[in-house]
Amino acid sequence: MWLQIFHSHPPVGVYIAILALLGVVVPLIREHVGPREKAVWTLVLLALLLLEVHSIYEDRAEHEREQATARKEQLESFGKIAQGIDKTIENSDREFAATMGRTQAVLSNITGGNSFAVVEPWTFAGRNDMPLIVRNLGKNILTGVTVTVFGQGAFNMPGALDLYMRSVFDRIDVGTLHPGEWLPLKAAIRSEQLQTWQEEGVANVFIQIRAQNFTSEEFLQLRKPSDKGKPWAYRYELRRTDGKGKEIKLHESQWYDVKESGTKK
Repeated sequence: MWLQIFHSHPPVGVYIAILALLGVVVPLIREHVGPREKAVWTLVLLALLLLEVHSIYEDRAEHEREQATARKEQLESFGKIAQGIDKTIENSDREFAATMGRTQAVLSNITGGNSFAVVEPWTFAGRNDMPLIVRNLGKNILTGVTVTVFGQGAFNMPGALDLYMRSVFDRIDVGTLHPGEWLPLKAAIRSEQLQTWQEEGVANVFIQIRAQNFTSEEFLQLRKPSDKGKPWAYRYELRRTDGKGKEIKLHESQWYDVKESGTKK
């Protein structure tokens, strides 16, 4: 019974109230109190005092438990809110990245991005003329494409200025080239007009290609076949100059040659 009373937890002040009540009532009903009875009442007073102290500590402990539980619930709630905010931010970042990716794709198609075009000859065995085609090697649309094929003597031979201006006058307007698209040009290289200076019989042709993103310069090399039954081999190197005047190599091909089996190497 004592343990049940000790572990019970009435509101703070109940035992003090009982103690005060006994302090008022006992003198009224017991005028003469013997030593034993005094000892009993003293024990009762001490018990009530201990119970009140215990009640105070229990109330404090219960209050702390309630506060700890409330803090835990608040932290869990804040954690859920933070997770929701993080998820919202993550979704926003994902949507923003997707939007920026689409925007970048649209801008790249408008500006051309880093795409570039290249001019290649069609070479056939036994033919002197080599028609030219222009090809978009990039991943973006190129617009306003023009091609200028300069004759070999347009820079360092007598009458170079006239040849240069004739090449500019014959500039070819291509227009729009989609990624991977190629178009034949209204121009051709005639092999009998090519001059070779190297022992391997290589001729050089300079080509300028303009688009909405930048102007590139192509150095086309054509190698005379050792056998008249084979077509001319060719390779090209494509470069451009950035805004700081630095030359950037865009693309360099291997030699395109036709073996006896009919395959290229």
